[in-house]
Amino acid sequence: MRDPRSPIHQKKPSRTTSERTAHPELFEAGEVGEILHVSRETVLAWARAGRIPCRRFGRRVVRFELEKVLEAEDRRARRMGGAR
Repeated sequence: MRDPRSPIHQKKPSRTTSERTAHPELFEAGEVGEILHVSRETVLAWARAGRIPCRRFGRRVVRFELEKVLEAEDRRARRMGGAR
């Protein structure tokens, strides 16, 4: 039986730089949409079309590595002559 005085949720230790590089922070579609100034649905459509990279965890969970998304959009913008 758990001690009732102990905290149920203990704070996780912060990740070191090497851990962050090994496991980059993953963003949800809405967060990426805010950064790119588009809707969540647009981000998901771009991911389905292969325009931006994503990581899938099951059928419904999609996450994005922001650095890779921004790199993909920069490459696309250069190919399109600077337009996003």
